Amino acid sequence: MEAAKRGLKKGLNTYRRLVILFMDETILTSNPPLRAKWVQKGSQAVVPIVGHHTRRILYGTMSLRGGLLLHDTQECNQEEFQIHLCMIRSLWRGWNIVLFLDKASSHTADDAVDLAED
Repeated sequence: MEAAKRGLKKGLNTYRRLVILFMDETILTSNPPLRAKWVQKGSQAVVPIVGHHTRRILYGTMSLRGGLLLHDTQECNQEEFQIHLCMIRSLWRGWNIVLFLDKASSHTADDAVDLAED
């Protein structure tokens, strides 16, 4: 394991203007889910229900050097992920980018992988 870590560090040190980025997305809702509530024993708990369920998707990319890119949208799909990739490229233009992602389906789609490799 240590040899693999040293190999990664050594390989990355050969690039000039290298930036290491971490990216993920999360769902923000106007009404967070109620998972627990204190109620006096013997009384009925009142749970408020609101008629609208607005939500936003927040994409975030963070650099180890302190840079931050946020992008919010209403959808979490391959197209929005590709838009975020283009935003990353425009913000760190001229840099060699190492991007760490999870295995979400929008991240592993063929078109997204091709765009990331470009």
